[in-house]
Amino acid sequence: MERFIITGDLFGDQLIETEVQGDCVRISDQTYHIKSTEDAGVWLCAGDGRAMPAYVECDATGTVRITIGGYPYVVKCYPARYGAMLGIIADAQQRQHSSIHVRAPMPGLIKAVNIAEGASVRRGESIIVLEAMKMENLLRAPIAGVVRSLTVVSGQTVEKGDLLCTIELDGQLERHTDS
Repeated sequence: MERFIITGDLFGDQLIETEVQGDCVRISDQTYHIKSTEDAGVWLCAGDGRAMPAYVECDATGTVRITIGGYPYVVKCYPARYGAMLGIIADAQQRQHSSIHVRAPMPGLIKAVNIAEGASVRRGESIIVLEAMKMENLLRAPIAGVVRSLTVVSGQTVEKGDLLCTIELDGQLERHTDS
């Protein structure tokens, strides 16, 4: 018997322990019988007194795309020994961070500041130009939001880790720029 941890939209992004033995898959307290068909990527899934085809695609990262009854689901599958680590990651993702501190990734000279306090920025937008070792580096907004503090000006030298600005998360802007 093999044990796995699965997560995805099918399970409300919760971590679910799964056992696989032969053609039986146990997810939580339900058991399903999975049988291959002659068609590649098509499996017959029987459980709860019903049987229906499941169209399955897998990739090398553990991502499984399943279509059952015309509804698509994306599931991630991990060996059970990763359970504790996945729990920590899931907890971290559920925490809401309301602001992000943008820090200097290296020492250098601020060549340009493309933002102002109170300005709205999109994720990926160029906000500061930092010159280091005769090269200009574009620093981009890591999230969509509003600039709440700006601690540098053009011509200022900074050290690695110095605070450059603080961007407060704006959920509405973040959703519009994700696509």
